Amino acid sequence: MNVGGKSDRADLLFASATIMGSLASRHDIAAALFRKALHLLPRDNPQLVKLAADIKTSLADTLMADGKVGEALSIYKENLAEQPADGMSLCEHISMSLLEAGYPLEAAEVIRTWMKVGASSPILLNNLGCALQRLNQSAEALPYYEKAVALSPYHPDISFGYAITLLKAGRIQEGLRLYSRRTPSMSTNNYWFLDLPRLTEEDELKGKRIVFYQEQGLGDTLQFVRYIPWVVSMGAEVVLAVPPQLFRLMQTSYPDVDVRLMTDFNTPKSSEDERVYHYGCPIPDLPYIARVKAITEHDLARGEESEVPYLHVPDEITDRFSALCDLGIEKTGAVPDKRRLRIGIVWSGDRRKNAKDVAADKRRSVTFDDLITALTPLDADLFNLQFGDRRQDLAEWKGQPVIDLMSDVGDMLDTAALIKNLDMVVSVDTSVVHLAGALGVPVWMISRWDACWRWGDRGETSPWYPTIKIFRANGLSFGPVLSQVGEALKDTIALNDAEPLGV
Repeated sequence: MNVGGKSDRADLLFASATIMGSLASRHDIAAALFRKALHLLPRDNPQLVKLAADIKTSLADTLMADGKVGEALSIYKENLAEQPADGMSLCEHISMSLLEAGYPLEAAEVIRTWMKVGASSPILLNNLGCALQRLNQSAEALPYYEKAVALSPYHPDISFGYAITLLKAGRIQEGLRLYSRRTPSMSTNNYWFLDLPRLTEEDELKGKRIVFYQEQGLGDTLQFVRYIPWVVSMGAEVVLAVPPQLFRLMQTSYPDVDVRLMTDFNTPKSSEDERVYHYGCPIPDLPYIARVKAITEHDLARGEESEVPYLHVPDEITDRFSALCDLGIEKTGAVPDKRRLRIGIVWSGDRRKNAKDVAADKRRSVTFDDLITALTPLDADLFNLQFGDRRQDLAEWKGQPVIDLMSDVGDMLDTAALIKNLDMVVSVDTSVVHLAGALGVPVWMISRWDACWRWGDRGETSPWYPTIKIFRANGLSFGPVLSQVGEALKDTIALNDAEPLGV
């Protein structure tokens, strides 16, 4: 790709490079364009000093995102020396760049060093709070967020960071209330339910028709949809809007609910649907609506229907995948005399394109080679549960067979049926973890070191899913924790002698 590559205008190259870095995550191309833009700038024009500084900062950001930390820090340091009056804004920028690249300890050190000699700001306080939260020091992060919110009460990023830090620190009621004030994260705003009043904890449910809709990732819907029966029990008429991957699973699990595809709600509203809708609500708001007050298994429950397992698969689909599993094992040519444990594996989240999402995915995903090398050889039958582009990583593997039935999987209902035929799942933090947990199947989750808020700062268990066991990385490298999972699997297989596993 050669976007802007033949231009001799530094400003156009700067814009092109910014697009390549932020939207396409092509850091190599972006860096080359930034360097060319710098080369083209006249050295003797004082009016271009600010543009040069901006280009150098963006180049450093790109290098940081590409893992070239030393080179990036050198450019930041050069910018600080050349632009001392902009020290605070550069410190804000440097610390956020370090955070996005996965260096919260270094980000915290940069901010604290600056605060000894320079002024603070809401962004610096936010970034320090974010760094501490990612270091799993959520309680220690809260005072910095509180100061940031006091200085900038309407800044959406600060408020959102404060909300998830409250949640991660276990202050669930406060966190859920603030979390529910975020702007929904949607791939498109072309849904008319977004124009409906947003449901709150104080609103009356009885007799109201409410659209609960998919927001953020599939895992968020799988985790929080458990509260739909409680809303129904309060007398509401529930419409559940989900993407195609979840449609059949939701229909099967909630047969008394009107499950619809998201595209049914595309703007403009269909003339065929003349019903009155009172509220819209993102599915991740459901714990707030259900008045969850604490993260304990007892407090999370809202009646039997919200308890694990709360997602269900028809017997005929489960049986179909049972036969496929047996056939897959037979095709490996190494059928043992007794039934071995069946273990599903997932090593990566879905590929992202936005730069911020790419950075987050890098922190949670591992490579297939790293995972399979840590797990094998293993006296068990391994099944692939990886979907999307990363499934292709299986193609070059020549070691212990990994049975791949994903060509027979059309959606999450099929994935659920496959998981129901396994003894356990080993996965990085993806929607498959939530699916296995919601089905009540034992799942070992390999968590990135800066764990998502829902898993807390520490611990091996979670009240959200009684069958989960969490293995936490202690740094950017997943190597040690993968070795730990591999050894634990071998020990578990030896101890259980192919009996169904607990956690």
